[in-house]
Amino acid sequence: MIILLIITATAFLLLAVQAALVKESGETVAVLAKRKLLELSGRPDIRKYFLSKQEMIVRCGIDYKHGKHVTLQGFYGYKLLYGLLFTALVLALNIWLHMIPVYIYPIAFFVGWFYEELSLKSYNKKENDHMMKDVQEMFRSFVYSQKGGQSMSGSISTSAMVVESKRLKEALIDLYSSLQVNKDTEMAIESFESRFENTYISAFAVTLKQMLSTGKSDEMLMSLQKSISDLEIAINVTKKDQLDLRQTFYALILFGTAIGLVMFLFMQNLGNITGVTG
Repeated sequence: MIILLIITATAFLLLAVQAALVKESGETVAVLAKRKLLELSGRPDIRKYFLSKQEMIVRCGIDYKHGKHVTLQGFYGYKLLYGLLFTALVLALNIWLHMIPVYIYPIAFFVGWFYEELSLKSYNKKENDHMMKDVQEMFRSFVYSQKGGQSMSGSISTSAMVVESKRLKEALIDLYSSLQVNKDTEMAIESFESRFENTYISAFAVTLKQMLSTGKSDEMLMSLQKSISDLEIAINVTKKDQLDLRQTFYALILFGTAIGLVMFLFMQNLGNITGVTG
């Protein structure tokens, strides 16, 4: 009831402010709203903020997470949806428990609002871990193709054929296509790199640009070969971390089961003693 009163009062306040602005400007509500949004979007700090968000969601692979193209507006739509969903869950829980304080609702909305962004970054981290082997194969294939005398675009095409990750394969094919139609090569490489939040792919893009600018392919290929070794180490470390995590998880399950069993036997014995005493 209190929440409904707060929402109603806020809505009336917003309507009053809106009516005052419309009366002062002589514009319709739609025209006024559009003008205010254009004024906000024209500010450099606002534009910079939203551009950084756009770059972040593309780098983290939002299209692959949701299986469809998602714009920045769609990303904020997901944030709003999760915010409302978390609030609704708390409301449903309160109907059952009747003990959740009012201030928990905005906290629930706040947590839901940031859930999509945290989930997207977690998805990207998992993707990077799964992609490590493919990135290593991409490096190796590119180095061998270059040593075999292929052009840069030919080496990239060969690399696209050996990787299994859909996300990486599509990015390499798009890079190859851009190079084939004689687009700005450096811009094509930057566009490829901007689709990932991955240190090794960024290093690969830097190597490609340096090969174009300096022409010192031998030195760049040696750098890539070193990266292959670094990736091998990183893959082994990741596997070890995953194994350690599984072992810790299983140990906690066994420990929890043992504690539960001990508590159960204790309570059973206590019940027997109480029954005998009575």
